[in-house]
Amino acid sequence: MKITNFSTIQDLISYASSQLDLLNLQKENLNIAISGGKTPFILFDYWKQNNTIDYSKTKIWQVDERYVEENSELSNGGQILRLFDDNNFKDNFERINTDLPYGECIEDYDRRLNESFNKENQLDIVYLGFGTDGHFASLFPRDNTKFGEQLAIGTLAIEPYPVEKRITITPLCINL
Repeated sequence: MKITNFSTIQDLISYASSQLDLLNLQKENLNIAISGGKTPFILFDYWKQNNTIDYSKTKIWQVDERYVEENSELSNGGQILRLFDDNNFKDNFERINTDLPYGECIEDYDRRLNESFNKENQLDIVYLGFGTDGHFASLFPRDNTKFGEQLAIGTLAIEPYPVEKRITITPLCINL
């Protein structure tokens, strides 16, 4: 695993877009996972404006999601779908289905991840943001959630976050 830190959003956009260009040349299929929060929307907007994503070969996976209805302004998946408003994108966006009851939502995403990834087929790029409290991928420092062998789990955000229940991929999934 290679970890790269960026000083500015423009540095991230430039790097991420160049990496996608390289992977598009090297691979038949791409799997990209992107965290929630504000930064990814700037990246997504750039990708949309510049037709960076090759829909025929790229799947976008959510790293994490708040357990809210998709039409909520707090839903990362809902905001992403509204930004692209494109059936080609929707067909290749593996969103966390918060329409399901919470436990089923976690099980559904874990199942889809397990069906898609193994030692031979992995996430090609994972974009993670870090909160000021040290959390990443909705994995909070004071949350005692156990990961086990799951690729997706439920977590609880500690205040001051507006939505407590979250669904996220695990470090095991990130490191596949």
